[in-house]
Amino acid sequence: MAAKAAVRALEPELKAADIDTLLIDIHDAVGSALLDRFAFQATPTFIVFDATGAEVWRDHRVPSLEAVQALASPAGGQPLPTLFVGD
Repeated sequence: MAAKAAVRALEPELKAADIDTLLIDIHDAVGSALLDRFAFQATPTFIVFDATGAEVWRDHRVPSLEAVQALASPAGGQPLPTLFVGD
């Protein structure tokens, strides 16, 4: 999957920026539960949460490091976990 490779390539930069990344497989038990909880309509789905756990961004395109960092700015620059849903 091209999106998964793109996220894997971005992971070191996200980690260096103190941003957590979680890649899940919607075909296993944990991934299936998250699929239901977050109501994904397609994969891949990228969701960015702020420091309080509120969803601040969702799309099917791989976010850039700059985009994720910009989303952190309103939250006072707090690190944001990014949830990636693969197939």
